Amino acid sequence: MHQHDVEAGPARSRSCEGANTEAADAGARPVRMVPLAGLAVRRQPAGVAGQPAIRRTLVDNAGQAPVNVTTQQQLQTYQWWNSLSQPQQTYLVNQLPANVGPTDLQQALAAVPRRAVTGGMDLVNKESWELITQLVNQYSDVVCADPAMNLAVTSLLKRMKGWNITDVQQKIQDAAPAARNADIFIIHPGPWIYDFNTLHTDLRAVMTPGCVAYVLTDNETESGQAEKLRKGLEKLGGFTVTVQDLVPDPDGLVNLATGPRNGTLAVKPYHRAGYKLVRIAA
Repeated sequence: MHQHDVEAGPARSRSCEGANTEAADAGARPVRMVPLAGLAVRRQPAGVAGQPAIRRTLVDNAGQAPVNVTTQQQLQTYQWWNSLSQPQQTYLVNQLPANVGPTDLQQALAAVPRRAVTGGMDLVNKESWELITQLVNQYSDVVCADPAMNLAVTSLLKRMKGWNITDVQQKIQDAAPAARNADIFIIHPGPWIYDFNTLHTDLRAVMTPGCVAYVLTDNETESGQAEKLRKGLEKLGGFTVTVQDLVPDPDGLVNLATGPRNGTLAVKPYHRAGYKLVRIAA
């Protein structure tokens, strides 16, 4: 389903082409899919407020004088804190190496683990399951946003693949606002571009410097989705956009990106041919 299918009326029905009964490599690892693999996280303080709770001192050099940040309570005062996923928060609090001196806060923030975010994938299609499996294996930290998410499918995938699917049916800009170090995957956006024409502004709400979005379009001969998206992003400014034609390999797959663990992220398109990949770097 597309990001705005809920607002547009009943979504197109899609058949599930045979459930894959093999357990995914993800096993029982939690997958934070906000409308799919959405691991609902409840943030807990790392220690008593005011006491040193951060493994490594961070130095905020943004003001007139450096400020040492030594507790999670201090980190929580920053506007960007709630935009981080739990693994990213945990990295700043507990996983930075402790055997070196204080670290610049912005440098530490730029080094938080990458996360994956998807938008508009309702998971009815087996091809979507396979892409999410790859994302789980490459990132572990995954958010999938679709306001028209099929809840029956999320229950099925929890049984089949061990994905903890909660916090579903959100728009991408609500699921991951001002995300940090996020790779964003949008597959077959369709009316998100050619009817509503809001994908570019929705991405603006999600992407901060260091984020990269990969948008797979289809039926380009008739729809011109990639060019319309590129023009919208160009008007907003602040993005580097490249567009390339994609031809499926003998297995019907197209490559989207390389994951942080050096695995190829590929998907089998399930809409009409004429594919392009729009790569957007913030």
